[in-house]
Amino acid sequence: MIKIPSAFLTFYSLMVFFFLMPAVYILFTGEFSNLYIEYSDIEYESGLHLFLVSVGLSFVAFFIAYSAGKRRPLLFLNININRNDSMYGLHKKYIFIRKILLPIVTIMVFVFFYKVGFQKLSLLGTEMDAWQFRMIGFDDTSRILIAFNELARRVILPFFLVIELLNVLLVTRYKKKYFYFVLFLFAVGIVNTLDRAPLMTLMVLFIYIYIAVNPSIKKMVFGSFIALLSISILASLMTYFQYNILDFDLMTIINSALDFIMHRVLMVPTHAALELSYIKFPMDGPFLNFQYTRLGALFGMEYVGTEMSNSVYVAPVGYIADSWRNLGFFGVLFTSILLGFFASFVDRNLKKLNFYLAVVVSFMFVAFTLFLIFGVFYSQGSFVQMAFIGFIILVLNKDIVRNRRKI
Repeated sequence: MIKIPSAFLTFYSLMVFFFLMPAVYILFTGEFSNLYIEYSDIEYESGLHLFLVSVGLSFVAFFIAYSAGKRRPLLFLNININRNDSMYGLHKKYIFIRKILLPIVTIMVFVFFYKVGFQKLSLLGTEMDAWQFRMIGFDDTSRILIAFNELARRVILPFFLVIELLNVLLVTRYKKKYFYFVLFLFAVGIVNTLDRAPLMTLMVLFIYIYIAVNPSIKKMVFGSFIALLSISILASLMTYFQYNILDFDLMTIINSALDFIMHRVLMVPTHAALELSYIKFPMDGPFLNFQYTRLGALFGMEYVGTEMSNSVYVAPVGYIADSWRNLGFFGVLFTSILLGFFASFVDRNLKKLNFYLAVVVSFMFVAFTLFLIFGVFYSQGSFVQMAFIGFIILVLNKDIVRNRRKI
């Protein structure tokens, strides 16, 4: 049996853990305050109320959309599978997609490596300035290459890797060459920029599949512990690499890992949201109105580069703060309702999907939610992720033979 979380459980548990709990902790303890700019307790409390309103609005929207189908929301979806049934193996449609997309994504990843990744690796360990080294691959000089590299790492490769990993685990005598090749492409994608996000995606993917295939409480707790430990250590190592630092020892890595969990993962999203958005853009405005968003740049608005003086306007502050700085309360209202409807759409269709695609969609929704927390909403990345999930549900699943399962 495979057990996967619903979109409802994924979205609201992660929002509570990464946004509301740190915000309440900071409010009552006063620790880690004024990380970026000075602000008052009243401003902070108002920002916390904004978090509560946003999560509450999406919650209401989810139940309105879900109740229209006269169903009760699920927390988990249980799928019974037969490991020896070839029906659960490869499908003609997937093989066709793999033949078309895999060569394309291979070209995308290796062109970026040739143009950027190889240069970055060759400079690792030199006396080059840490920030200059960090910006290689993010300097906005090759926007198209960057966009294709991100598309490969965030959407296409995770799609292939989930399916190939499930085949390796569940299909008897399955040839593993495609799994190893996709994993190799993912590794090259990580090396291309030496940043933490794709490595974290890969680690979360492996732990997610491990927990899904081994749904016992003990193994879920063990998997979660291993996930936290491995992600924090690997993220610490990658932090040193991405800033061109090779001089570190075991204790340095351990201290850095603890700091990564307490600071970057638990506190920074809340601080960035409040200080770089809500407090920077007061309730009476003016707001940005998409002027500097990467999404707006597609429609002729000003493109803000990573190293430009106004890059704070595109800083990763999470979806609530991104909505606030662009449209104020109306933006928070619109985005929260939209995400509530989208989570409901995913859950209403999750039970109808082919077994493979159900696991893919469930994982991609986890990755999408994490991007909403640690990234922004009004960017190409979040809308491409939503579109790809919609494509799997509405198009890809139609002609694939549905698996036998019990819910």
